[in-house]
Amino acid sequence: KRDFHRDVGYIYRKQLEEAEWLVVNKCDLLSADDLADLQARLDRDYPGKRVFLLSAKTGEGLEEWFAALLQHETAGGQEVEVDYERYAEGEALLGWVKSEARCQPREEVDWGQWLAQVARTIATRLEEAGHEVGHFKMSVEANGRRYRVHQVMSGEEVVSENTSDPRAGRLSSTGETPVLPAEQLRPTGGTSVLPAKQEATLLVNLRAEGEAKALKAIVTQTFDAQSEVEVLFQKQAAFQPGKPVPVHRIAIA
Repeated sequence: KRDFHRDVGYIYRKQLEEAEWLVVNKCDLLSADDLADLQARLDRDYPGKRVFLLSAKTGEGLEEWFAALLQHETAGGQEVEVDYERYAEGEALLGWVKSEARCQPREEVDWGQWLAQVARTIATRLEEAGHEVGHFKMSVEANGRRYRVHQVMSGEEVVSENTSDPRAGRLSSTGETPVLPAEQLRPTGGTSVLPAKQEATLLVNLRAEGEAKALKAIVTQTFDAQSEVEVLFQKQAAFQPGKPVPVHRIAIA
């Protein structure tokens, strides 16, 4: 598996250096040995920082983190020395795509399955084109339910939640391999098949290495190629972040 460009990695490391705490989510995807190794590397590379290992899915570690939030006053973060030229070069390597669309099924559609299948296709095309994913999120909201797909660097999750009832159970399928298309993603625990007349709203948020226009083309072409749902984009934005120009700089002796 390829990795991010070193200048993109520089941004990530600086963000970790500046943070007062490090919160690691989705720990349910790691074995005990992998968690111990991760903890050791964080302690080595970022000494003195408090590390929380948790899983928003299972609830593990959340109570400790919430308690700390209620009891702790922030120290304002750590002052770090930043090479703004390198930071800008790293930012310029990342493209961002944000889209909103209206979806009209041409036939009865299972929104969870449809969203997962489109996500796998987009992930495959991104990988084939050499675009390393920072994060890739999509959601469809229809008939009071929301179906979501996440890919954050090397992981996947499909979640269905009832937006009208916060107590509703989660419909999820999680993979442990870094490549989305390799997984036979089949959400269980209920169906999301709706009549063909049921309109839905689609949101897409993608950040990955590469030109934003190329990333947008992959997303748009993938939706155009499928035949189950007519996807009409209402809003689309594709851009590269600009060079940071800080108003104030703190000199570190």
